[in-house]
Amino acid sequence: MTAARIEFSYTVKRIEPDGSETELGYGSTEHGFVDSKTFRPCNVKKRLPDLFEKINNNIKHF
Repeated sequence: MTAARIEFSYTVKRIEPDGSETELGYGSTEHGFVDSKTFRPCNVKKRLPDLFEKINNNIKHF
């Protein structure tokens, strides 16, 4: 995560009846924080520091 961008990575799995997991796919998406009036990149760390801290503290790194 940067001050203007966040990336989500994900894995889709099927849990089998025996409890094992089968990976069905994976991917990632990247999202930018922009000013709603100008659509220019926005530094969310400066503009919304509480939100940035909450997101950053809850990121799981795998």
